[in-house]
Amino acid sequence: PLTVLTRCAAAVATVPVVMRHHPEACVVWFDAHADLNTPETSPSGYLGGMVIAAAAGLWDSGFGGGLPLPQLVLVGVRDVDPPEQHVIDTSGVRSVAAGHGVGQALRQAVAGRPVYVHLDVDVLEAGLLPTDFAVPGGLSWVQLQAACAVLAEGDVLGLEMAELERRDGPGEDQGVARLVDAVSPLLARLP
Repeated sequence: PLTVLTRCAAAVATVPVVMRHHPEACVVWFDAHADLNTPETSPSGYLGGMVIAAAAGLWDSGFGGGLPLPQLVLVGVRDVDPPEQHVIDTSGVRSVAAGHGVGQALRQAVAGRPVYVHLDVDVLEAGLLPTDFAVPGGLSWVQLQAACAVLAEGDVLGLEMAELERRDGPGEDQGVARLVDAVSPLLARLP
């Protein structure tokens, strides 16, 4: 139920397993990036940018698929390639923007379904935690905690956190402690 990943690319193997055991699950994907590229559409070839597309069966990763895109809720996504935007616009993917009201919008998007939560720390405002792929315009600590509290109102099947980089700098331990505090409503609901 709890996975901590150095890179979100490892989720290419976790999400299909969740969908195999919980086909009704809503996958809530907190990330600055949509991760909906395929090997054919990716401008960089970076596997982490293709994770959701693999889990949805848009390309064969070898780890399986099974995620119906209408069961995906993207949260805080703001760095999207044109092919990814096309998938979002045409597939029934729900999207919740960072900002005021994220909790209420997330409650409507999830609609009472059990959730599996992926949290890529670059969903946060750049500079709150060290990560290689920071993008301005992300969630604040307060917004992240509000979103987690909303998700904890229902069944939480699991939580995976990714892309947290360890750098020895002033205040780093404090940032990690704030992350744990923000996700604590989800941690308390894990099976």
